[in-house]
Amino acid sequence: MTKVCIWGAWYESANAGDQAVLMAIARLLSQQIPDLELVVLSNRPQFTKDYMRSVYPVRALSQRYSLLAVLRELVTCDLFLLGGGTPFYDDWLHLVAMLLLVGTTRLAGKPVMTYAVSARPFNSRSGRLLARASLGLVNLVTVREPQAVDRLRSLGARKPIYLFTDPAVTLEPLDDADVRKILSKEGVEVGNQPLVAICPHFLSPDHSYRIHHYEEFSKEGIEQYHQVLAQAADWLTNRGQVLFVPLNTESPDDDCQTIDLVCDLMAHSDRCHVIRRQYGPREIAGIFKQCEFVLAVRLHAAVLASSVFTPTVAISYGPKVEGYMKLVKQEANILHLETLEKEHVLSLLDSAWYNRQNIRQALTVTMDEMHRLAVSNAKMAASLIG
Repeated sequence: MTKVCIWGAWYESANAGDQAVLMAIARLLSQQIPDLELVVLSNRPQFTKDYMRSVYPVRALSQRYSLLAVLRELVTCDLFLLGGGTPFYDDWLHLVAMLLLVGTTRLAGKPVMTYAVSARPFNSRSGRLLARASLGLVNLVTVREPQAVDRLRSLGARKPIYLFTDPAVTLEPLDDADVRKILSKEGVEVGNQPLVAICPHFLSPDHSYRIHHYEEFSKEGIEQYHQVLAQAADWLTNRGQVLFVPLNTESPDDDCQTIDLVCDLMAHSDRCHVIRRQYGPREIAGIFKQCEFVLAVRLHAAVLASSVFTPTVAISYGPKVEGYMKLVKQEANILHLETLEKEHVLSLLDSAWYNRQNIRQALTVTMDEMHRLAVSNAKMAASLIG
């Protein structure tokens, strides 16, 4: 067996985005490495193994509670991957752990690769030094959006940095018949009127979680985001049946909290349907495939919707969302959370809705290229294995 270890994203999370990344990486690597044994470093190993079982069975270990076992896996692996997701952020404890894992692997003579990663801003000198040390040890660096190239360069990365795409673009949605059963169970009728999905992102001005995962927004900015999202949802109720679809329903990142706040601000929340169950990424991609239109705040809402060619407007809360939309040539359909205004939002939604068939056709072409990029990334990873 060829053993590949992976660490860096929030693979212990119920967040469908992180799960989509891991599922896609597993499938892509298995196509290039027929005898792949994937070992995931996760603080909830059993949970990770359970959600991966239907896609590609993995082994999972907790780096927090089984560090010695993790280090043994690294010194005997054939490749260690940092990624996908955003493993580079300014937290010294996280960065010390990264350096320990990367350094141990390299001391054992094994290759290390960053796999389609993003990077957050680094403001502390210690954070920059630790991140630079890890970057200096890796054999190959690939990222998923242009801004990550600039941020890793600013940290002092000397090696070439290759731009690919988010691997989740290759994830296969659940079959249409199974998705219709899910929607029926949720009380949603398919076919009576167009389905329109809204996928908010829980954001907080003060929760420590935000420091590692999204830009800093004021309390007033987040209240404006809720207000404008409610206005957009009211506008969309005149175009179809609106579904609020959470990608994560677990604290501290529970999208249902935001959905409830937005519904309270709406004039026509009675015309909306709120999905409260936690579904996996293949189910969510399947739901998006049934939709005429998606308004996405979560990055992987935009990724999964575009992967099934559903026209999407994205509200960007950070460079990774904007970077992805530009990569798939949908920069005309980006809104920025820090500058949301009702008139501009409704004008852009109106334009995108009117042009949705053209957008769908453009995505069928663009996503072919995204698939090729994702496969090329996996091939580069496999090439490191001696």
